[in-house]
Amino acid sequence: MAYTKQTGPSYEGIMRDINAGKFEKVYLLEGEESYFIDKIAEALSKRVMPEEDKAFNYFTYYGSEGGGGARMPMWEKL
Repeated sequence: MAYTKQTGPSYEGIMRDINAGKFEKVYLLEGEESYFIDKIAEALSKRVMPEEDKAFNYFTYYGSEGGGGARMPMWEKL
């Protein structure tokens, strides 16, 4: 994965990896620009999972949806 010195992985690097079929096990995306986060999530959604499986096996959580501790049981299953 491509990393910049100060901010971690870059948007361009993550998208390049996704388009090349190089995936991480988990993606934790944060930042002030929700546009880039949404574009990465959309690219992952299209490349990783068939459309018919998404209703049961695809989850996107946003930090603004509530306390992070409430999500821990789901994360522990990963």
